[in-house]
Amino acid sequence: MDRPSCAVQADYQGDAQARAGVRCADADAGDRDRAERAEGPVHLDLPEDVALAATNEQVAAPAQPAKLAAAADAALARAGERIAAAKRPIAVLGATAMRLADPSSLRTMIERHNLPFATTTMAKGMIDEDHPLALGCIERACRQVQRRFLHSADLIVGLGYDTVEVEYEAWIGNRPLLQIDIEPVDVAPSVNLIHQVTGDFDSSLARLCAMPAATNRWSSAMLAEHRRTFQTALRPAGKMFTAYAAIDAVRRALPREGLLAFDVGAHTHQIASQWSAHAPKTFHITNGWSSMGFGLPGAIAAKLARPEAPVVCLLGDGCFQMTCGEVATAKRLGITLPIVVLDDRWLALIKVKQIRRQLPLYGTELQAEAYRQPPAHYFGVPALAANSADALESSVTRALAANGPTVIEAVVDSDHYLDTVYD
Repeated sequence: MDRPSCAVQADYQGDAQARAGVRCADADAGDRDRAERAEGPVHLDLPEDVALAATNEQVAAPAQPAKLAAAADAALARAGERIAAAKRPIAVLGATAMRLADPSSLRTMIERHNLPFATTTMAKGMIDEDHPLALGCIERACRQVQRRFLHSADLIVGLGYDTVEVEYEAWIGNRPLLQIDIEPVDVAPSVNLIHQVTGDFDSSLARLCAMPAATNRWSSAMLAEHRRTFQTALRPAGKMFTAYAAIDAVRRALPREGLLAFDVGAHTHQIASQWSAHAPKTFHITNGWSSMGFGLPGAIAAKLARPEAPVVCLLGDGCFQMTCGEVATAKRLGITLPIVVLDDRWLALIKVKQIRRQLPLYGTELQAEAYRQPPAHYFGVPALAANSADALESSVTRALAANGPTVIEAVVDSDHYLDTVYD
């Protein structure tokens, strides 16, 4: 099961607690320990009578989280030896990398040791994906292409790899694993874990950067050929306006420094593998096996947090049906936000799985008839149609210059998901 979205959850109930007064120190010690270790929100579930009760002590100022201890010198020295000895090492960046105080140290370490790197979805953009050592995202669309290349490695170096996103067991096979993170890795005995370094991630990377540069057998030509193979596989030939063509059009329209927020479904896999992220924290998606409905609220939050940055929301029609009321929120806030809806009339990820498993299609068709023109507006927000890549690119460009949100409905053919998303 996935971890909760909050670092800590606590549930307080009962009139007796309310009469006695709720004390800050009443929180479970184990929960408090996890709150200090894991960054993230803390959710307290309070009945109304408890929430309104007076506290019987002064409320302390929020404590700054304690700095993690640095990893042991011997552990890091051994990690350096493993990297230096490998002939075909590959690094895989994970979600913990997003917590780095100095994200540039990740690129410095990768370049110093000539480490080709792949990423999980949440780590995209921690190093510019135009980098010559970049291999792309793993375990999303065309995952078998990525797995074959990963299996050519003689060492996998997990850098902040968080198994909440995707477990190592899904893809690593018998390849040796060197894990470098802030906490011990959670893996089954079947994973060939040869060494791990646990401690402050910034400190670990800085010390790895200071080690003698490692050499290996990877060449720039080998890595470039893999990138071409991967990107070609993501875009199978087709005559219709495809989902992948729509994603490419949005990428062209959004400036390099722009932020993308997207949702959960088949398009998640396609976007994660296909999109090029160029800077940290510009690629926003919910973690792990989370539910639909993140894209539009996430895009609104991104724009509120970074009002100076261009932001685009990209989501499927099923996700839009779930959260279209948030269009009114975006209008009320007066934010510039293109909301691109990939209309393919299906809950496509479930549809693809039903087809692959030779099951009848059930409960996945959103609309039997073909999509026509969108309405003139949703809750007073203008709605546009885009039936080609050029039209979509132009519409997104105009919407980024608008004085408020814009809905852009792109009617796409998503049949290629059968080949790309569930390969």
